[in-house]
This record gives sequence, C-alpha cells and structure tokens, in this order.
Amino acid sequence: MCKSQDVYNFTINTLATLPLSMPGVIQSRDLLRVLVFAAASKLSVHQACQQLERAPSGPTVLGTLACQLSDLDALEGHVNALLARLIPKGLGKRGRHVAMDLIALPYHGTVAEAQQDEVCRSKAKGGTTHFFTYATAYAVVQGRRYTLAICRVRAKQTMDHVVRTLLERVGLLGIHIQLLLLDRGFYSVRVMSDLITAALPFIMPAVKRGKQPATPGGPTGTYALSTEKQSRWTSYTLKSAQEGQAVFDLAVVCHNTRGQRGRHRREALLYATWGVKHRPLHWIRATYRGRFGIESSYRQVHQARIRTSSRNPVLRLLFVGVAWSCGMCGSGCMPKSSRCLGGGPSNCVCNRCGLLACCCGCCWKSLTIIDSYEMSLFIVTFMIGLKRLISLSTTESKLLALPMLCRILPLAQNNAPQEREFFFSRNHAFRKECCY
Repeated sequence: MCKSQDVYNFTINTLATLPLSMPGVIQSRDLLRVLVFAAASKLSVHQACQQLERAPSGPTVLGTLACQLSDLDALEGHVNALLARLIPKGLGKRGRHVAMDLIALPYHGTVAEAQQDEVCRSKAKGGTTHFFTYATAYAVVQGRRYTLAICRVRAKQTMDHVVRTLLERVGLLGIHIQLLLLDRGFYSVRVMSDLITAALPFIMPAVKRGKQPATPGGPTGTYALSTEKQSRWTSYTLKSAQEGQAVFDLAVVCHNTRGQRGRHRREALLYATWGVKHRPLHWIRATYRGRFGIESSYRQVHQARIRTSSRNPVLRLLFVGVAWSCGMCGSGCMPKSSRCLGGGPSNCVCNRCGLLACCCGCCWKSLTIIDSYEMSLFIVTFMIGLKRLISLSTTESKLLALPMLCRILPLAQNNAPQEREFFFSRNHAFRKECCY
C-alpha cells in the first residue's frame, strides 16, 4: 500500500525540477517543503513557515520565489513540464477523449501596470468581477484524471488562441486526440472553424441565443430548438459580424428531467458537434457527461491551493501549478483499492493519513478540516468507506480500519467535543517527520 511518506517524497522530487538556485544557508528543497505543506494544509506561506520548525520566514520564501521565477512565460513552461512528468508513458498509445475547460480564481485588488492583461473581467462571482483565469486540458483513463496542459488566459486573448495553445502542448506529449469535449465558454465561430479545418471531432454545449419563448412572436435561434420535444440532428450556422460564420451539426437531445433540480418536464439539450453525427444521440449526451470529471480536478486544486493575497501573477501561477502537481502526485500513487466510491472525492477511502489524502482531496482530508463540513454527513460517508475497507481481503486493510472505527463510533453516538478535538487535531508528529 502506498504510504503518505512515499507520496510526500514523490511530490518533493517532482517539484525539484523547478529552476530554484538558493545561495546561502536556505536550500531549494526547504522552499519546496514549505510549499507542499502549505498546499496540503490549505494555509498561506506565512502560516506554513510559522508552524514548521526551522523554516525560513514567509517574506524570505515569497521574495525568493518571485525573484527567481519572474518570467511568466517561462514559469508556465515549467508548470507544464511538471505535469508532463506525471503522465503515464502509455497514455498516447491510443486515441483519447480530451476535455478543455476554464477555471477563474477571484481576485480582489489591482496589479502592476505591466501585468494588467493577466486579470480578466467576467460575470460577478465571489464578490468581484476580476479573475486570474487558466485553461486546462485533461484526459480520463481507467477512472483516473490526468491534467495534460495548462495555459494562462489573458484579458484580450481570444478563445481560439487558447485552444490552439492547449492543442499544441497536448500534441507535444504525443497524445492522439480522438474526441475533444469543450466547455460552453469556447462556443465561438473561430474555435469551431479551426477545429473543423483541423478535422478534429468535438462536442460542446450550444449557447442559447435569439428570442426567448416568452417573447411575442415565439422563440428564434437556438431558443426555438430548445423547446422541441423529440431528439434529432440538424445543421446549424453560427454567424458573427467580426468572425464570419461556421456550419456544424447540432444535436438536439431530449430527455425527461424526472425531478432533477426540482423539475418534472421534457428538456432539450443542445450540443454543437462535428465528426460524430454517425453516433446515436444518447451517446452524445452520455459522452459529454464524462467531461464533468474535470470539475472534480478543480475541486482538488482548490483543496490543495496555497492561500495568498499577493498581487504578483507569478506567485499565483506557481501556487496553481503546485496544487495541480500535488493532485496528480496523489492520484498517480493511489492504488486501485483506494479509488473513489460513488464517483466523488468525499466518498474516498485513502490508505494513510497525511499528504496522500491532502493531495487527493479524499475523506482523510476531512479529518483536518472537519469544521467545514456537516458532522452527520461526514460520519455517514466515513462509515460507508470503512465498511468497504473492512470488506477487503488484505489483513493490513482490516488492521487500519479497526482503530479508525473505534474512534469514529464515539463521535457518531454523542459527538463529544473532547473526542472530536483529539481525533481531528493536526498530526504534529507527522508534520515534524515529513518536513523537518
């Protein structure tokens, strides 16, 4: 079974490829230990330096990182090199379904004049309209998610340029793209024209445009197609005054909601596609639903992202890269018996406590941040995981599960504050063993 110490060492060795040269007493490995501990504990660099023994000060760590990794383009290349090292060698032997999506991290503040284009404006979320935005490409292979490439999205950058950048980086990895699954944020004439020209099959949700059904005279455009009750294929032309037009196959997939989201009605889902018209319509919907796994990878990134209020885009990109690398390291070392139960990170059973769970975002992670969850929901989820763990045939799994069960039962019975504080307190011995 994979131990947390192994995951810790593997993560440090992976991040050691960053170009950090430390003169004096402080070594580059010391900085990496601070970053990994801050990511695993969801702390800032200052907090991590205060809690670790013999660690450099927070300003020293941040100043050194900002000075030695000042080139954003070079740092972006180093982050992609880290992700490339964590990808299995056999991933490119066959065609893969590759998904692309955007992640926007809210930002409250201003940046330097020379770096104004690093902050994008979008719909208000998290109390702001300014975001540091990143685009990612990833693949799901045998239940495991692998982030293939990442790129920054700048304020005046078009989505077709973002897609070309990601496709180029995925191509350098030797991965053949069988089908591309895109977020609705890439729905534009230029993106679809480029993909059709490159003969690359794709599926993406069609944005509803035109007059809405409540408008006098009835709906128009894609709003009219969204009111249909029977699934069908149709040809659609998307026009733009600046970008021209693109002709593609539009899949109208109708299904019964059956109470989902509190609705009981017939619903039509619209998908802009090319190169997959020979497929059944239900296959289009089922295949695109597989893209939603990228949201799980984003949750893992948030769980392992170092907290910061820095205005420096270099540090923010570095912290995002560390979070993705930690998630990849954790999922890459996890054996098959530790995969998610029920398709979500909250229903996982990890082998050991410590960094492995912090990197994977599994139920062991909840042991250190239990105050963020409902106690009753956590206990139910944890007991299900324990039942699955005890049912395994290996003796080591049973020996691991029984002490956990003895500790969780008092919590389930009376939720005693003392027991809860003892069981969910941070492991100082592990911290001292792994870091210094």
